[in-house]
Amino acid sequence: MENFVLYEDITNSPNIAGCTTTHKGRRKGTIAFLAISSVKKRARAPVTNHVRFVSELRHPLVVQFMEWYETTNHLWLVFELCSGGDLDTLLQLDGALPETAIRQFGMDLVRALHYLHSSDIVYADLCPSKVLIDNEGQMKLADFSLAFKNGELLSDLYCHFVDMGGGDEESDLSAGADGDADGGGGGGGQIREPQPPHLDWLAPEMVRGDQPCADYKSDLWSLGALLYHMFTGRPPFAAATAKDVAEGIVYKQLPPPRVKGARLTGKPSNDFSDLVGRLLDKDPDTRLDWPELISHSFWQGKLADLAGSYGDASPRKSMALNRSVSLEETLASVRQSLRASRSHHPNQQPLGDTSLGRSNSRSPIPEDAAADNSSFHQHEQQHHHNDAVSFTLHAGSRPVTANNSSSNKQQQQQPSTGAAAAAASSISGRQSSRPPSAGAPATPQQQRRPSSSTAATDVEELRRLIHLEEDADSAGSVVDNPRIVGSITDKKFDTKSLPVPPLSPDRLAGMSAAEVARHAGVLAQAFASSGSERGPPSQKRINLVSYAVSVFSATATTPAELARPLLASGTVANDLLKQIRETTHADLKLRLCRLLAHLFRLAAPLLASATPASATPSSKLQHPSASCETWPLGESATQLTEMLREQFRNTKLKQAFLAALGELLVAISAGESALGKQVAKWIVPAMTVNQVSRCLHSSEEVVTSHLACKIIEKVCGYQDTQHAARFSSQELGQLVWSTLRLATLDSLRICAAVSLSRMCRISPAICQSVVDKAGLSSVLDCLNAPSSLTRVQQSVLSMLGASLICSPTAPFSKKLSQDRDFLHSVLKQLESPNPLNRAKAFLIVDSVVRNSPDSLNVCCNLRLLVYVERDSRRDTPGAGRGAAGVELQAHLYHCLDLLVGTLCACVPGVTDQILAALDAVAGRKHPSNAQAKQLRQWLPLTSVLAQLSGSPALRSRIVQAPFLSFLGQLLSHCQALDCHKTVVEPAVSHEEIITTALTIAESLVLHPNLLVGCGELVAKQLLPPLGGLIGSSVVETRVVAMKIFAEMCCHLLAQDIESESVAAAIDDLIIPQSESLLLEAEPAPCFLLKLLGSYCEAKASAAAIVQLA
Repeated sequence: MENFVLYEDITNSPNIAGCTTTHKGRRKGTIAFLAISSVKKRARAPVTNHVRFVSELRHPLVVQFMEWYETTNHLWLVFELCSGGDLDTLLQLDGALPETAIRQFGMDLVRALHYLHSSDIVYADLCPSKVLIDNEGQMKLADFSLAFKNGELLSDLYCHFVDMGGGDEESDLSAGADGDADGGGGGGGQIREPQPPHLDWLAPEMVRGDQPCADYKSDLWSLGALLYHMFTGRPPFAAATAKDVAEGIVYKQLPPPRVKGARLTGKPSNDFSDLVGRLLDKDPDTRLDWPELISHSFWQGKLADLAGSYGDASPRKSMALNRSVSLEETLASVRQSLRASRSHHPNQQPLGDTSLGRSNSRSPIPEDAAADNSSFHQHEQQHHHNDAVSFTLHAGSRPVTANNSSSNKQQQQQPSTGAAAAAASSISGRQSSRPPSAGAPATPQQQRRPSSSTAATDVEELRRLIHLEEDADSAGSVVDNPRIVGSITDKKFDTKSLPVPPLSPDRLAGMSAAEVARHAGVLAQAFASSGSERGPPSQKRINLVSYAVSVFSATATTPAELARPLLASGTVANDLLKQIRETTHADLKLRLCRLLAHLFRLAAPLLASATPASATPSSKLQHPSASCETWPLGESATQLTEMLREQFRNTKLKQAFLAALGELLVAISAGESALGKQVAKWIVPAMTVNQVSRCLHSSEEVVTSHLACKIIEKVCGYQDTQHAARFSSQELGQLVWSTLRLATLDSLRICAAVSLSRMCRISPAICQSVVDKAGLSSVLDCLNAPSSLTRVQQSVLSMLGASLICSPTAPFSKKLSQDRDFLHSVLKQLESPNPLNRAKAFLIVDSVVRNSPDSLNVCCNLRLLVYVERDSRRDTPGAGRGAAGVELQAHLYHCLDLLVGTLCACVPGVTDQILAALDAVAGRKHPSNAQAKQLRQWLPLTSVLAQLSGSPALRSRIVQAPFLSFLGQLLSHCQALDCHKTVVEPAVSHEEIITTALTIAESLVLHPNLLVGCGELVAKQLLPPLGGLIGSSVVETRVVAMKIFAEMCCHLLAQDIESESVAAAIDDLIIPQSESLLLEAEPAPCFLLKLLGSYCEAKASAAAIVQLA
């Protein structure tokens, strides 16, 4: 930083990741003052994210970025100086602002946000500390460390920026040891996760966790909160603690904007109140959108110039043009930037052998990169979405710090300009697309990934993968579920009046089995004696029930064996049911129902470990639960069902009976699943299912509906039982779907979605029933809506996937596979940060491709391969997520490998259909209607083959001998199309097919290791049609064919593979037209000379042949 003079610190400036110190400064030799920020290197990720935006954005309301540097311990950012400080300081000094000032400041913020959103950028953390004020009073957005483009995953970008920082670990360690006094280098480790946005201005959907990241609507909420803050001097839901702030944002109504103290303008105008109220709407779907915001009357028509311009693609087009600059221009800008930096820094070590060697060792750039322009453009078109990920801190794209010597401790640096950053983006993106060499060892990711050849791909395997236990609602039982009834407070009891010695749950947990059984017998006797009481319940009886409830409800400590003596004879359960029916004391009824529910809850693990009656005596000793078959549980189910029907109008009793009945059904299902048969004494009447489904009709009773959904979820978890089948009817599926759509509580929506998913696992026809009744768009809304919950999305994906997997040939599955909206919604889930969502989406796409291979075209157009390559490149699955995260990532990789195997398996069938369609019209100039239909169906898939064969994740598995043979035949047909011997128009364009075929061949040239072992095929099947296309009348076809022919021949000649066949092809196809090729415009003569040079080196007599030609 020897070229700058630093003055005092600027305290009121953005603090990126809490690691920033900003100084007022100027460049030596000038009087223009600037703001210069020094950032600790541990904040490399947020700084890189900030720079990648401000280096491209050019707007008067965005702080202008100049350049940045890197020294041993810090990153330095140079940007314009805003002498007015930040908005936060202004509000602290003034307290509140009048509406005239708010209107002016607000228009600046609206224009800035409008520019970002029209450029497809989400700001994500709009708050007063990130808004600067220049010397003219204009508001400017300053800190873009949490911003992202729509569709990006910020956490993945941060990890990528840190991992690709290159060489920072050593400098960070050294800085921590002997760096600056503030520990500038890497103290505390690199920041790999984005910091959470400021809570006071965070949208409610973000606070609730309904969506994983911010969007345009949440930015507009923050704008409304900022306007409210400017008027009142405090955020809308200001409170003492963060918990109170979050509760206010989510649940409380917006306080009317009022100014404390005396002020003439203390009451807001109607226009301002309306604007703030609509911006701070808790429902993002009804929140003010851009057209309404721009035309709102509060702005008095001063934003009319923005009307109709939202969604204008011009900013995106200009940014795309910046990214798609040609390689020669990019490299030239890098060289010019480096020359300029050396002229500005005469003392800096020149980027000669030392610096260049260091940068090349970290990010090598091929020497022939400038000559490979066409392939670069192809790669840019295929991977333009990775521009943000490819923007990393490489040498040449960021300042380089020379190694300090013992005699020279001066820090060296090199400026980084926007052009250099663009060059690094394109070059690093190009490098990432290169596959490992054939002899390279397998990466850890490849070693841990299961092979598709050993993966089971039958229906049962796919059903097991699409339905995981992780899909279940993890909040345990039916009774006393905190997600259903909230917190439960046990009734107090008097220990002195108890007929049994009171024991705490903790003491029970430490007792032996015999002691537990003895205490259970005492309880059974006490219940039997209390049941003989007549008249109102005594206090002794009430205390006994309360004590038993407190013991049985301690889920974590109460042993399940405590319930065995109480249920073995059925006497206790029948006595409790009798007391429930006979007593008129409402509170005692509820306590008895709750006691019975917990008794059945403890019976579930006992029944789940039951053994069949045919088990050996030794196994019965090991599993004493075999005697559970004699428990009269069916009688209890009948009585509970009758009491539920009788008390259906009493809401509290209905819920109590429903919870007890649900726990009993779960216990019976667990037992029959363990035994593998139906038990005579456990038969449940058909009326029980009717009563549970009847409870789903009570949409206004949220707790009742939630209990019914939880019962269905738990029972359908035992899919091999008769009870699960009885609860998996289409009528009941419709009721559960209605509950899901009408529910307002997130916990109820999740429970209903999981229940529906488990029902579809047993009966996939339920999915078709729901889609036919509700409409596919309504189902897809559960995936696409901004307020959709992750667990709901997972359940809906499971439901749709089960239908496709179990009934692949059904008309409904075929219709679903051809629906573009359905495919778009499923592929959109591949952007989810949750690995389970992506795994399910991969399985659904796998089923779609299996059922309908012609849907590959739509899937590829919706960027399927982009998502496949992104997940296949992840090298640290589940890092920092624990064992569960690692398992989910392994599941994701397994599903991804299945999809990759399916895509590769579809290629032979597609190639056969393409060749069959072309063979049918070979030599014909007027295809029949049937032939034209076949051409329209299959020839567009040639572009899909180009994408599949060019994908790094699939390339090595697709490009085999059969595929090369197909390519040779396709090029032969292209030769006939070029000569107009065969006509396929108007079905498909000739130029499109020829261009696609040459693109496939060109991808082979870029990766010659794919041709190893296939030299004969290349020489005899690919070179002849390519030589024929060299004589094409179309200049582009002629040049590209010449390039591919020359590269293939040079590779084969250099490896001495099929030299005779290659020489014959050159003699027959190239030598006769060499003179005309030399007279062609560049670059055709260059390719010819390169070919002839290799030919002469490989064959002694070639020089004479060339001279004669």
